[in-house]
Parts: sequence; C-alpha cells; structure tokens
Amino acid sequence: MSAIELSALQALAPVDVQQHLQGHGWRLDRSRADVARYLPPDDARGTVAVELLMDKSFADFSRRMAELVDALAAWEKRSPKEVLDELLVPPADIIRFRYLSTWDQAGFIGIDESLRIRTAQRQMLLAAAHSALAARPHYPRLGRPEATALLAQCIEGPTARGSHVTQVHVPLPPVVGEPSLAGGDPAASDPYPRRVTRVLAAALSDINDLVKQGRRGELLRRCEHGVSSNLLASLADLCPVGASSSLEISMSWARTRPPPPGAPGPKVLDAGFFPVFRAAAEQLRETSPLSGMEVEGHVSALRQDRKDLLVEGEIVVVTELEDRPGLSKLRIVLAPDDFRKATEAHEQAARVRVIGTLVRRGRFLMLEHPAGFEILPPSALGDGDDSH
Repeated sequence: MSAIELSALQALAPVDVQQHLQGHGWRLDRSRADVARYLPPDDARGTVAVELLMDKSFADFSRRMAELVDALAAWEKRSPKEVLDELLVPPADIIRFRYLSTWDQAGFIGIDESLRIRTAQRQMLLAAAHSALAARPHYPRLGRPEATALLAQCIEGPTARGSHVTQVHVPLPPVVGEPSLAGGDPAASDPYPRRVTRVLAAALSDINDLVKQGRRGELLRRCEHGVSSNLLASLADLCPVGASSSLEISMSWARTRPPPPGAPGPKVLDAGFFPVFRAAAEQLRETSPLSGMEVEGHVSALRQDRKDLLVEGEIVVVTELEDRPGLSKLRIVLAPDDFRKATEAHEQAARVRVIGTLVRRGRFLMLEHPAGFEILPPSALGDGDDSH
C-alpha cells in the first residue's frame, strides 16, 4: 500500500467503510466501541477477516486502514487505488462516459465541447428521473420537483486519464435495517435515486441492442423501458466527433446496496448511431400525444361551416411551445359557446387560454378535447390598450 498517500487513508470515514462492508455482504463477527471485526460473505472462499477502526484518533489509523483496503482489494479482485477511491466518496451509483477517439488527445477537449457534454448528461439523467416517476414517450418539459431535486444532489466525479472520461455520481440514502420486499421483488424497495439509475441503465442497454440489431423502429415503442424522446435527444447530443469515434457508457453501483439483477455491462456506441438517436427523438416528439397541455396565445384565424350559433367551429391559435423553437400554430375545434368567445378574442386581439391534448395530424398540430377555454384579461403591460 506504499503507493497510497497517508492523507487519503486518514480521510476515510469509518462509517463509509462500514457501509461498504455491509453492502458487499461482509458479516460482523465481533465489535468493541473502537474496533469491529468482519468476516467475508462466503466462507468457502477463505478465512480472511478485516478489522475496522471506528476511532480516527488512533495513531496507527492510516496503517490499519491501508491493511483493510489491501484486503478488500484482494478479495474484490481490484486494485487498492480503485477500492480507496470508491471509499472516499459518498455512497452513489456512478455513470461513466468515456470518449474513444482522436479528437480528445490525452483527455483534453475544448470548453464548448465540455459544456455540450455536461448539458447532455444532465438532460439524460433528468429524462430517466421523469421516466422513473411516470413513463411517457415525450415530456414537453423536464421540471418535476422530485427529478430536479435529485439532480441538485448529484455531483461530478474527477476525470480519469486516457481519452476523455467523466463521471456523474447519483447519491443514495443509507440503508437502515433490512429492506421490506414488496411481493418478493428487491427492486420494489429501491429508493428513488436507484430507480432512476436502474431505468437509465435498462434504457441504454435497450437502445444499444435495438440499434445494433437493426430494429431501429422499435425505439419508438419503448417508453415503458425508459426510452423517451428526451433521453434519445440527450444521447444524440453526446455524439463524439469523428467518423471512427465512439462513446462508452458504463455504470457502477453504490456499495451500500446490491446491484440490480442482470445489471448490463458497458455499452459502446459508434458515432454512426447518433443520427439515428436524433431522428428517433424527433419522431417521438412529433407523434406522441400530450394530454393536459395548457396553451396561451392569440387567435389568428376562425372557420365555421355555417353561420349558425349552434355549430362548432375551428380556430387557429398562435403560441409558443416549450419544446419547439419559434411560434407554433395549433388548430382547435371548439363547441359553439367557446367559438363565440374565440371570435370575440380575435376581434379584440386578446390572448386566450385553453387546455387539451396536443397531437399531430398530418402536417398540422391539433389541440384535441379542449376544455376551460377563456379570454385572458389585458396584461399589466397594457395588452389591448392603445393608450400611451
């Protein structure tokens, strides 16, 4: 353990090491107030035991921790540095992004590329966080409070040598007692952060398999697996530069909880796949009905087949949609009473508000099943007031 700095060993928190041991199945053999002895989870693999000092004031704390890290590294078949690095950060599921290309020699990239990558990583995690709450093919906005609160807790880990490697840590709460299994399903007791990383891992594995097998059309029918237009768009934004480049995405699981059953390994996505992700994202966005859409805008056109107060009519509302650039025109078929309100709003150049289901019908965007149509009062800026 001579290669490990004493300062890093001294920085270890005994409670974090304890959670690592318990999360990997090590069994408490005996303990005192200042030291705990743990046995490995499988007696058949040997008779090794480790002793964990619970008091950092001991003069030999660093040396004893070095011995423990060495023993764990040998048992887990990893390098001591890998074990120590994991013990030094809070328990978290870790998502690693590694670019394999010539555009980032020695791991250096331009600041604009770095910003693009990190923004896309954030959007990808937000998309998975929304799918973990309610699976949908498209989210017009990624603003659920639970999801944004989780993102605020995530941290970026240090970059690694070789190509360009970044990692995002999704912290998990500590385990207290034995988890209660709903219907015997271990995943049913997962906390929200683990459900998010589990959804993301499954979605990435599904996307990778479908594209490599040439089943690209099925990307549009996998929202229950966490494949949304938002996730596909964020994945497209992670595109590496260069035709021969690729992106490897891998997951490692928090030491305090067992990994999900059948957890997928690293996925390597070639640069040629990313235009497919972009096209699939746009297709999902355009074809996915969005219920409960609240729209505000101006009535730009009205059409009624007969000048009859008892006949419904169609209007066109010009509005801004959050997930679409510029202005959009929505066709809405209104009942007679609401059509009369729309006519009045059009004559007064007043803004209107209506709620419905946004769908695309051929070349047109429609707001179907409209409800709550109303004329909005003039704004504080004097909307509808010609005085100066």
